[in-house]
Amino acid sequence: MIINGFHPQEFEHPQLGPIIGRKRNEHVIQFRSIPYGHVAARFRHATLISELPPKQRTFTEYGHACPQAEQGMEPFGGPIPGTEKRQYDEFSCLNLTITAPVSVLKSENTHKIPVMVYVHGGGFTVGAHYGGPNDTTRMVTKACEDSRPIIVDLVDEAAKLNEDPCNFALYDQRLAFLWVKRFIAGFGGDINRITAFGESAGSSSLAFHLSSNVPLFDRAILQSGTASAISPKPLANKEGEYQALLRFCGIRVDDPQRLERLRAVPTAKIVEAASSINKAAFSPLADKSFFPIIPNYLNHAKIISDCSWIDAIITGDAVFEGYLFAHNLIDVRPEVFYQHVEDTFGAQNAKIILDVYEISRTMDQNLFWTRLCTLCGDVMFSLPCHILSKELWQSNKKQYRCILSLRNPFPGSFFSNVLGHHFVELIYQFMTFMERLPLQRQRDVCVGFVRRWTALAYGEEPWSQYTWVHEAVAVADSREGWVVRSRVKDLEVSAYDEGGQRRYGKWEALDEVFRSLGEKAPAAVEALSFPTLVTLGNK
Repeated sequence: MIINGFHPQEFEHPQLGPIIGRKRNEHVIQFRSIPYGHVAARFRHATLISELPPKQRTFTEYGHACPQAEQGMEPFGGPIPGTEKRQYDEFSCLNLTITAPVSVLKSENTHKIPVMVYVHGGGFTVGAHYGGPNDTTRMVTKACEDSRPIIVDLVDEAAKLNEDPCNFALYDQRLAFLWVKRFIAGFGGDINRITAFGESAGSSSLAFHLSSNVPLFDRAILQSGTASAISPKPLANKEGEYQALLRFCGIRVDDPQRLERLRAVPTAKIVEAASSINKAAFSPLADKSFFPIIPNYLNHAKIISDCSWIDAIITGDAVFEGYLFAHNLIDVRPEVFYQHVEDTFGAQNAKIILDVYEISRTMDQNLFWTRLCTLCGDVMFSLPCHILSKELWQSNKKQYRCILSLRNPFPGSFFSNVLGHHFVELIYQFMTFMERLPLQRQRDVCVGFVRRWTALAYGEEPWSQYTWVHEAVAVADSREGWVVRSRVKDLEVSAYDEGGQRRYGKWEALDEVFRSLGEKAPAAVEALSFPTLVTLGNK
């Protein structure tokens, strides 16, 4: 039977009972927007859904996403044909989509396969488990064709502001992982082989979970996001955001009924407020209820290295992460930035930073803009990734390092033809844009992502480990495709790349300056991060 152009497929889950999914092809069935959590009220923690309502058994269409500002698809070459328009609802947005091989859903199957759980990025303000590049059908299909079947779950979490109880988004994500651990075996998944992967805020989320004390997954892929990139902030910072939200919504900050009044504010107003009161990413609250030790720049790598329930990690970044901020940093002048660095670090340390990144007071404005973006991206993404990789090699965990030097091939956006910008892997890793990619090498890179990520999920080596003896780095390159090099070789080869020589030495010089400041290091890192730098454009 065909309904609305697709084949519905009924499946008897041993715990959830009969459910209906969408058969995508001969290999794959997708169960879209299965609810995993119940939100009783705005700014309240969700509870696990352990039983599906009798009338909610069909999961062939996507449900609701968390309310947010609409995102354009220009960086991905425009909308994907057939993509459904997102629907939003704050009380029914805790959903996940399960993409599973047909073979493991058969009643006679007893073999359990690895599970991969993807947590999307978006600065804790935007993003959803469906739409755009995040369809995992082709990823699972390719794994089946390679005789390496996997199950992939896409998690949607509500991104909300904090009042005690707090950190709702992280608890929503934890709830999703707990749901997976409880029910994924019924879909043929192995609860002892769960690999979590994410990008940007999704990757930072996984780093936060690795900094907590609840075991959720066994392996992780952290791409362009750590617990340092969007570090937890103290209560005073979050209270400032809360009061700004109240004022934006026309509520007095001293009103005894302020929380109840805030709960009555229309959803659209809350979405508008989120964009107004925070121009960067929202961050978690530094609270011991979630973080036994509060992660920051100085300790985030050691905390993850000491995590007892993770055994293998891929850490990755892109060669020009800071281009993400280029549009907003265009008005910063070199003389203003130069003075800011001297005021923050003192003359001696400022000279080290400014010399390493070749920044002077009187340099060309456009060249300064490029170097400022490079420095900002390094501080927020590449440097913490590098430090985490070096810390992990001293642990008993398997550690793999990758760098993305891939070009955005799609015309028509601010990111067109940019090499290695933040989130560039979303063009490649799910194989979503295979028909849109103009070159066979780019399509081969997509396949390389799937095969390497799947290898990690199976407990195998995606490439040589990153160790003290052999600093092996996998580079996904627009010119050569996937290659594995030593650090020494990568420095030699990248010296001739248009993206410039790899900046390992610059990162280590920055780290030395930061660590020389002791407890002041996290504040110094903030001073060179986007939320602070963007304010310099007004001076």
